[in-house]
Amino acid sequence: MAISAPVLALPTTVVSQNDVLHCDPLVTPSLVDELGLPGVFPADEIVTASATITFSPACAASDGPTFNFVLEIQNFSGQDFTAVWYVADPGTTISNWDGFINGELAFKIDNVGSNQPLISESMAPNGIFQFGEIWTFILDDYASSIGGPDALGSVGVGGFSIGSSGSSGSIIALPIPEPSALWLLGGALAALVGLRGRRAAA
Repeated sequence: MAISAPVLALPTTVVSQNDVLHCDPLVTPSLVDELGLPGVFPADEIVTASATITFSPACAASDGPTFNFVLEIQNFSGQDFTAVWYVADPGTTISNWDGFINGELAFKIDNVGSNQPLISESMAPNGIFQFGEIWTFILDDYASSIGGPDALGSVGVGGFSIGSSGSSGSIIALPIPEPSALWLLGGALAALVGLRGRRAAA
């Protein structure tokens, strides 16, 4: 039975550091899901990716003379995400970073503030990366000694990428909890409150 069970996503731990001198504030939770390409990542962590050159910047204040790229990712994970970040692998540079995640350049994929990499959502424009949805976003002054912007094939984020040969970056995201998980959490909290109430009455 265990042999036939699907491989499921496991949260990965990240450490973020804001760069107050560059673009927008960077804050991430410590537990996120890492998303990546088929054949490397399990079924509930899959995105596909493709890249094209653009002359439009995401963060005009830091944009330099190197080519910018539009990266298109599609969510095949089977779940929705409330927030998404791009993290460079070692050997990859961008100029529109907000800070660092696991020691490497990173930014939140959104259209708020001075760094606005997110240029389109194929479904509702609500900042939720929905199952089946395509997001397109900009990497300013992208350069890498490893691979193209769409090479999202390493397990591990930033400086902790494992086997990153041919991989240039990572996508990390905060999943929306399943309704059943919320129900269980609510039930556990209600039971805890009831227990404390009984103890106080005694």
